[in-house]
Amino acid sequence: MIKNTRDEYGIVAKLLHWAIAAVILGMIIVGFVMSGMASSELKFQIYGIHKATGVMLLFFIFLRLIWKLINVSVVVEMPLWQHLAAKAGHLLLYLLMFAMPISGMLMSLMSGHDISIYGFYTIKTITKNELIGKTSWMLHGYFAWVFVGVIVAHVLAALYHHFIRKDNVLKNII
Repeated sequence: MIKNTRDEYGIVAKLLHWAIAAVILGMIIVGFVMSGMASSELKFQIYGIHKATGVMLLFFIFLRLIWKLINVSVVVEMPLWQHLAAKAGHLLLYLLMFAMPISGMLMSLMSGHDISIYGFYTIKTITKNELIGKTSWMLHGYFAWVFVGVIVAHVLAALYHHFIRKDNVLKNII
């Protein structure tokens, strides 16, 4: 099935979920590794790939949000506090999924660095603003750590549903 039903996510939602999750995890790992690297040609090449991937990721996250909004939601019976925690967790995930690439783009562009999308298109710096660039750099780093925490909580919640509650929350997205 392509679209979601009240009982299960459709193939599009599942593919978007897992593909975006894999790229986000890779981006976080690469981000932490490259930030600790000494300045070199390799580091700047990795930065370029990281920035291009972040822009593309933003596009796919936007598609995912649209798909989520035009589809029915999967219904799982759970206590109100868990339902509210799940809503808050998903909202925080979406906020971070948008905040990370946007802060990264602002960091780069406001620091005077264009963003090449794998050599096919370049987002040009229009203006340079050191304050916005440095603030975006700081936020990008903080958001990364918060994102790691929220992802860990998300995975633990899925495992809780699967192994403790023994419901279909995890099975529905796999």
